[in-house]
Amino acid sequence: MIRKISLLLWTLPLLAALLLLLWPDEKLHPTAAAWLAPASVPIADEENLFFALFGITAPLGQDPHTSGERQLQDLLQQWQQAEAEGDDPQQRAEQVMERRTPLGISGVCNWAQESCWQLIDLQPEPFFATLADHQPWLQRYRNLHHYRHFHDPLPPLLITLPPHYGELVQLQQLLHLELALRFASGDAVEVLAILEAEFQFSRMLLAQSNTLVAKVVALRLFSNGLHLLSALLDLPEPSPLLYHTITNLPPLNRAERSLEAALRSEFRGHAEQLLHLGSEASTTLPLPAWLTQAILPYKPHAIINRSWPSYADLTQLAQLDYASGKALRGAPHPYQQPAWWEWIYNYSGIVIAQIATPDLARYALLPHEVNGLLTLLHLKAELRSSEQQPSDLHHPRLPHSSHPYTGQPVEWHPETRHLRYTPADYSTHDHYTMLRMGSWFADRPSGQ
Repeated sequence: MIRKISLLLWTLPLLAALLLLLWPDEKLHPTAAAWLAPASVPIADEENLFFALFGITAPLGQDPHTSGERQLQDLLQQWQQAEAEGDDPQQRAEQVMERRTPLGISGVCNWAQESCWQLIDLQPEPFFATLADHQPWLQRYRNLHHYRHFHDPLPPLLITLPPHYGELVQLQQLLHLELALRFASGDAVEVLAILEAEFQFSRMLLAQSNTLVAKVVALRLFSNGLHLLSALLDLPEPSPLLYHTITNLPPLNRAERSLEAALRSEFRGHAEQLLHLGSEASTTLPLPAWLTQAILPYKPHAIINRSWPSYADLTQLAQLDYASGKALRGAPHPYQQPAWWEWIYNYSGIVIAQIATPDLARYALLPHEVNGLLTLLHLKAELRSSEQQPSDLHHPRLPHSSHPYTGQPVEWHPETRHLRYTPADYSTHDHYTMLRMGSWFADRPSGQ
């Protein structure tokens, strides 16, 4: 009798484990299924900035928009052909993208990281030569500012193959070099008008970006413009129009801060990859499906159901105040703390999810950092116009002396000549938290 009970005690857990191993995958949660549905955006191809960006490096004399449409069609055809032939479509798509010719622009200056005015004063000829050599490309970049719509139509598994965003930033730096030199020569009105058009362009891209990479690039474009305005403040006797432009720059609004469309796209790519791995395992392993599940239990729907709440929470992060956002970031999600039985039911899926689900919180917080950089620029303009010194930074009546999101105070770093807000409890990039200060910002001896 005791032997039978003992055998039963051993057998029942094994049967339960086997039942969990062979239990079928879950049905998709309705909200997760809704997030997987592709967004329908009624934008005509000829009005979509995406195609012009995809073809921005087309040879001079060719229309970048038309070239972008042709390149995208070729990419999708190669993807479908690779799938039909049983090859790796991702690798085939990357080979197509590698055929695109980069611009390779050099000789520009990064206004956020370098003392560009000093470099230009020391050796101006290379900068003027770079501008002269790339005038047609400058015009191509400025033509992009006429677009009013953007939507990335790439399938979820192709979102890792974006357009020429690196070249877009290079062309912006080229334009900023030209505008800085024109502004220093007294052409303030037209320069600030061009910058206003560029800010509208980057705000449009911010509000309509449906991929995370496009959102981050738009934030970089907008912040690069803020760094250029900051550099213009360091010129002797800045124009009153410059102060007016800076003062009237509003912070990013709710639509521009929102990452919902971008995070939905990231989630679709994540989910499609999980489903793709499941179909690959079932077709490549020379084993019956039930045996495959018993050896390597993998239920992609179950993982998708447990990972989508983390994406949904992140869509709120750019809209919440600092305290609420901190609490949200600290809350664990189901895929991070699986129950013991889930390790048996979906061992492979849990391991893959914990490895492959990225931490996107830092990207969701970037809009707050850009608003902080704008507030820092407002502070610099106030300091410049009122001829204040570093010792005046913590005057109780000084506006913009704390970060609009974290509330952290401003700091002055004389060794690097940077103004910044005290870092928060999340990782950020110096590009979004620091402004260079010109030689005018220094403590004057008493009596002066």
